[in-house]
Amino acid sequence: MFGGDDMNSIEEDIKNTISFINGKTIKGYGRIYSSSNEDILDLYADIDFKNKNVLSVLASGDQAFMAYLKGATSVDLFDVNKLTLYYYYLRIWTMKYFHTFYAEPYLCKLFIEKLISKVRAESDIEFSCFEYWRIFLKQLEDHDLRKLFFSLSTIIQLSDEELKRLCNSLKKKKSTFYNVDISSEINIQKKYDIIITSNIPDWIYSSDESLKKYKENIDRLLNPKGIVLSSNLSISEPNPNEKKYFDENFDFYELETKSNSCFGDSPGYMFVKRNDLK
Repeated sequence: MFGGDDMNSIEEDIKNTISFINGKTIKGYGRIYSSSNEDILDLYADIDFKNKNVLSVLASGDQAFMAYLKGATSVDLFDVNKLTLYYYYLRIWTMKYFHTFYAEPYLCKLFIEKLISKVRAESDIEFSCFEYWRIFLKQLEDHDLRKLFFSLSTIIQLSDEELKRLCNSLKKKKSTFYNVDISSEINIQKKYDIIITSNIPDWIYSSDESLKKYKENIDRLLNPKGIVLSSNLSISEPNPNEKKYFDENFDFYELETKSNSCFGDSPGYMFVKRNDLK
């Protein structure tokens, strides 16, 4: 089941979404990535997800979906942007009812209306997400939706067999969503084998305090020998301060590109937590 930190009511989420669309800055609400903008296939290529408990940034959902496909036992989710949760269910419904991995490149009201008309909610959180979209669609136009999403970027191609396997995993395995900023004080008690942070360090590298708290959270949430997996996007390697904090009890590894990629020589890097000798 989903859970985690306190979640605003559907009505408040809709009101805040509309305010954001109209140009206001609302903490916890922002534009949603329709797909990942990183090379996830190369990033995951040498990572053993089988039977692992994973905590992943939610973002577009691609990171979590591919972790399931790679054999993760569980995938919990976190994101500072509450709206990623509602999009996550659009992605799940698109796979379940339309049998495709992504929705249309530019989401429109008609697509979402057709999609949610097929939804039969099987949990409280799924019903809440359904209600969000049902009510929200009555209050916006297609040009409003364009303000809410970054268009499709890196597209992952799944075979019919992979899509079926992913749908089966999502049906059997439930996730917990934490609406948190992982570089600030958080309340997550579970331990994980893998934490996926995308390029979050790029956004906090200029704040020594945020980097320190980020490392403390990762350290506390990871099991010994657990890994934190990060992507190379705006910068090509970890900030020196990031490495300084992690070097205390983590080993650093740069990941290699496995294919002809526009992402350069390395899709990302990981820190592996050393065994606690205390």
